[in-house]
Amino acid sequence: IGTLILFQSNNLIIIHVVGDAAVVEYNIAYKYMHTLIMVFNIIVTPIWSATTDAYVRQDFDWIKSTNKKMVIITALMSVVGFIMLMCSSWFYRMWLGDSPVDIPFSISALLYLYMVAMMMYGCYGYFINGFGHLRLQMIVSVVLSVLYPVFAIYAGKSIGVEGVLVVFTLTTFVSYLWSKIQYTKIVNRTASGIWLK
Repeated sequence: IGTLILFQSNNLIIIHVVGDAAVVEYNIAYKYMHTLIMVFNIIVTPIWSATTDAYVRQDFDWIKSTNKKMVIITALMSVVGFIMLMCSSWFYRMWLGDSPVDIPFSISALLYLYMVAMMMYGCYGYFINGFGHLRLQMIVSVVLSVLYPVFAIYAGKSIGVEGVLVVFTLTTFVSYLWSKIQYTKIVNRTASGIWLK
């Protein structure tokens, strides 16, 4: 529920603090940039179940090696995403034709950064899910789902749709930070307390 609030509230926040037109711009740019995450997930989803098996066998060499490959995949996908970003205005013109909708580059750029942050989180979140140590993830998700709307609404009123997307991206970057710390502690066998629950 916390994750749904976190990732599905943007339309409501944007329409409330910015307006209908901004929701259209956001959704078109989101669908375009989200193809990065779709391809990334297709590539890395099998790792989840394989991680569970490797963790049960305590095969940390495989886990570390696979994580390095995921980091490389993320770097390559980020380059592809940057090319998509640079071509975004051309793509929107091809996609929308004579539509009066004009999507600011700043929206596409912030959504690109969000997608990169999501892939960075995926490099560690998939492993943590495979390990089965989910308590910290649950706590962080609930806290972020409570704080996100508050900060997003404030930023949206102050800056516009870009403000909402800045908070959105920072929230995802926070998830990347804690997941990397937890992953590192687990694979180095230094995790204890909340990091191992």
